Amino acid sequence: MNLAYQAGERVLVNGVIGSPVNSASSGVDSARTFYGASVNYGPILEDLELGLFYIQQDIESVDDRQAVGAEFRYFGANQSLWGLIDYDTLYKEIGSAYLQGSWRFASRLSVHGSIDRRHSPFLSTRNAMIGQPVTSFSELLILYTEEEIRQFSLDRSPLTTSYTLGLSHSVSPRFQITADANQTTIEGTRESGGVAATPPTTYAYFSTSLVASSMLREGDVSMIGLRYSDSGTTKVISMNLDSRFPIGRAFRINPRLRIDRREIMSDGSYEWLITPGIRMQYRWSRKFRLELEAGKLFAQRESSITDMDRESYFINIGYQAFF
Repeated sequence: MNLAYQAGERVLVNGVIGSPVNSASSGVDSARTFYGASVNYGPILEDLELGLFYIQQDIESVDDRQAVGAEFRYFGANQSLWGLIDYDTLYKEIGSAYLQGSWRFASRLSVHGSIDRRHSPFLSTRNAMIGQPVTSFSELLILYTEEEIRQFSLDRSPLTTSYTLGLSHSVSPRFQITADANQTTIEGTRESGGVAATPPTTYAYFSTSLVASSMLREGDVSMIGLRYSDSGTTKVISMNLDSRFPIGRAFRINPRLRIDRREIMSDGSYEWLITPGIRMQYRWSRKFRLELEAGKLFAQRESSITDMDRESYFINIGYQAFF
């Protein structure tokens, strides 16, 4: 439940209480409850807003998460900047620190970037269950002391640091070039409570694309993109072709093609993946849409030992409802 109170022209007070949901299929987690409050103030000088928050979460009457934090949001005519910091007072650790900004220049060039450093998964006592032969937190309390459980939680919540930089440039009213680069590093975890240690990992990618609009008919969009990624175990070069064409007011057709070349570092083998497909969307009304997606995957793996070819088909049918 969320409650809000406008305490003044620039002051908004929020309160929240409830139980978290792990996923749409699992439903409400009745073992955990939370409550919190926040205060937002702004705008200041028309462009800046500030916020403070507090959150407390319990699991089986044990402190699961306890944190305070602050954020700011700045939206100028051509610039924007948003930052947040979350400090866990229970573990005396910075749970999350995030900064994101963008700048639009008169030359039709836009630059954006972000820095994100956080525990992943997000720091909580429940993380001690990861890798343990238990199905509930109450079982874990029987096996270990609360102090041991808190240490396991830290051991299962490594720090993740991510840097992103991107730009986009409108070459003309119909053509736009974009480019993005990212590097994400996940620290290793140590062995504890019978759960094995994990090594640190680094993932990086660079992508660029050319986007064209209204080339064949008004409202169509076509894109050709290239992407290179390196996870340390696999290097992938991808090409993606994607077009979206409106047919009347209610129907959209979206042919697409993706080609991947994967290098598997463990054995030096290569794999080609070719995936043509098509997606169709019918807008029954403003609040209801039907979708159909179908395609085929061609895969060929080349290694020093043997070559392997395989084919598969896929089809997805779904709907979207807006309330």
